Amino acid sequence: MKTRKFFNLYIDSYRGLSTPAWMLALVMLINRTGAMVLPFMAIYMRNHLHFSLEQAGIVLSCFGLGSLLGNIAGGWLTDKLGSFKVQCLSLFLAAPLYIVIGKLYTVEALSAGIFTLTFIADLFRPANSAAITSYAKPKI
Repeated sequence: MKTRKFFNLYIDSYRGLSTPAWMLALVMLINRTGAMVLPFMAIYMRNHLHFSLEQAGIVLSCFGLGSLLGNIAGGWLTDKLGSFKVQCLSLFLAAPLYIVIGKLYTVEALSAGIFTLTFIADLFRPANSAAITSYAKPKI
């Protein structure tokens, strides 16, 4: 019974959002789905590149640092350039970086590549959130 009440409360909180708000949410889902490849990097680094646990940890630390700094920079850029431009910039620059990452085989190169990729990819988040907020007006 409590679960059903919680579920209904959750669904009700999203009723009435405008079509552009739902489209922006869909764009974010697609963006984040593409990023799901990155957490599996540890398996790739251990099994195929034969990195030690410490080396894999260094690369994944660069993943976290790039994400953190990318979100901060994304908020700043969104204030300066607007959400649409930052989202486009992030999406168009991140896509080719996923291909580049597959060509990096050393700890140093992969660390720099992962940092750059997550920095660029996470510029998207604050811009998308700002855009959703501006379009999240209830339908009348």
